[in-house]
Amino acid sequence: MKIKILKKSAYVIVFAIFSAVLSGCTLIPAKKATTNTAPTITQTKNANDIVVWSFEDSDVWKPIEGAFEAENPGFTLTYKKEVLDAKYESRVLNSILSGEGPDLWAMPNDWVYRHKDKLAPMPTITDPKTKATSILYDISKNLIPAVKQSVYFNDNAYALTPAIDPLEIYWNTEIFAKTLDDYRKAHNTPADTAVVERATKLLSEPPKTWADFTETVKLLTKRSGNDITTSGLAVGTEKVPNSQDILYLLMLQNGTQITSEDLLIATYNLSRDTTSGLKDIPGKRALEFYTSFADPASANYSWNDNLGNATDAFANGKVAMIFGYGSLDKYFLKNYPTMQAKYRRAFVPQIGQEQYKIIDYAKFNAYGVSGISSNIGLVWSLNAKLTSAWGNNLTSANGTSSPMLSTAKEFPLANRNSGTALDIEVQTAQTFIKGRNPIAFDQTLNNTISAINSKIRDTQSVIDLSALTATELLKSSEWK
Repeated sequence: MKIKILKKSAYVIVFAIFSAVLSGCTLIPAKKATTNTAPTITQTKNANDIVVWSFEDSDVWKPIEGAFEAENPGFTLTYKKEVLDAKYESRVLNSILSGEGPDLWAMPNDWVYRHKDKLAPMPTITDPKTKATSILYDISKNLIPAVKQSVYFNDNAYALTPAIDPLEIYWNTEIFAKTLDDYRKAHNTPADTAVVERATKLLSEPPKTWADFTETVKLLTKRSGNDITTSGLAVGTEKVPNSQDILYLLMLQNGTQITSEDLLIATYNLSRDTTSGLKDIPGKRALEFYTSFADPASANYSWNDNLGNATDAFANGKVAMIFGYGSLDKYFLKNYPTMQAKYRRAFVPQIGQEQYKIIDYAKFNAYGVSGISSNIGLVWSLNAKLTSAWGNNLTSANGTSSPMLSTAKEFPLANRNSGTALDIEVQTAQTFIKGRNPIAFDQTLNNTISAINSKIRDTQSVIDLSALTATELLKSSEWK
């Protein structure tokens, strides 16, 4: 099944060369490669009105509006709250085509590549005295790698972000405590001392490594045959929220190359040589591990979709742990206000072996500057300020973290515990570009999960067919 958000031929926005003076420096637009000819679209709205589309309440943007207008007399900042629904992309594109579109607009980070032809790349700055040029904002120096992985291509940056949302574990402290109490009651002889100590360690908080984590899931899961009454972890099917992101996390952690460097081939089905001379298919291992939690024949079996929506099942005490993003706090606050006292957030587990580095997964809303804006230099300056000085309002409103690169050089596994600020998780976060059709790419991976769970074909056949479909998406010139 393929999801089609918008059926529209790709077009290129041709924008006029501009110059703007900011802090005594001239902004020079980056060269933008074009591959086909399209009519020039001119912005028809008031040139001194900078329009921003994003997803927060308008009150969140009031201080930003004030700061921007104070720094730029004669200009106004108009904010429009949008909703990231199935029609958002269509609304943005139609507004751009009409010449009334936003100067700066928010989009999921995996949309940036999809919309690069409509975005103005980051300009460079030329000093009027020395004539030396430099980039407006150094992503590599200031921001975590995950940002550059999403917004930098063709030797240009096409977007920035003020906030990062890392994938995390939400865990029910009451279920953990009750499980440990029940275990201690069932193992109360001197001969059980060692196993009780082990259970105590595992159930004090979600463990740091996948090996310990799966052992903890087994302790937490209560089942009778294939029927699960309490799930230790909601994972394993395509219906679990963020299923494809959890799978991407596993793939990245075990060294899977998901796509080729030129973004023309899906490579997650391919093998690689190990140090022992054997062939390994890390993408296949990631898929098998992920789906093992929904396989009644597996020792990891802890979830089936009969338990309902995983997020609501967690809130109702049927699931001990779920994967989620920091913004999930807002959902619980609104729909389950008493739930916040029953859960905490923790780092996602890692492979933990010495040869594997710590890898987390994150997503974020990226802000791109429209190629038809009458003030590209000024809007890019606004974008840079949002990423640095003015971003706190957005991180606070969304329950997200700053994208700023830490001065610390190492983030060891031993330091990842519930007493540690989860903001350090963004420092080791990664993501990747899914090509022109990111939603269809995600759906392909979800279909792959479903096919493996159905056991109609063997895993290698399923993943090979999946990679063929994903490759077609990467090579396609059409929008899906």
